[in-house]
Amino acid sequence: MAFKRSSTDINKNSRLWTDNLVRFEKAIQQRKSIPCIEASLENYCKIPMKSAIVGRYHYLAKNEKCRKSRFKMIAEELEALWIGKLNFPVIKLKSIVRRVENLISEHDTFIKRPGQKDEKATFAGGHFQVNEKFSLSLLAFRYGFTYL
Repeated sequence: MAFKRSSTDINKNSRLWTDNLVRFEKAIQQRKSIPCIEASLENYCKIPMKSAIVGRYHYLAKNEKCRKSRFKMIAEELEALWIGKLNFPVIKLKSIVRRVENLISEHDTFIKRPGQKDEKATFAGGHFQVNEKFSLSLLAFRYGFTYL
């Protein structure tokens, strides 16, 4: 025999249930200290920082729920910046997607186990290198940078 509940109990439980549900955007905004970046990465004049990539990923989460499509959108923006404005050698889109996936997975593991480090200090520490071989050597050649 089924257990019957009164309509007031059902309404009360449904209100509690809906209050406990957390929206996707709210959950992302509460757990991060890196700001969302609305502007496309194509509009940058230099190589973006790691925090800019993570911020762009979080901004795209508002409209696009699929992780892979967000990775691909960011990779296409980076490819347009890399080849169009910076005149660096052509790189396969798949390798850029893999680099973005690695950065975001590193960020997700940091969120789960932060330890003693600050999120901004960890991910604002360096530029996002799409291809280490070409980018460091070309930057050193073009601008006279030396890396220790």
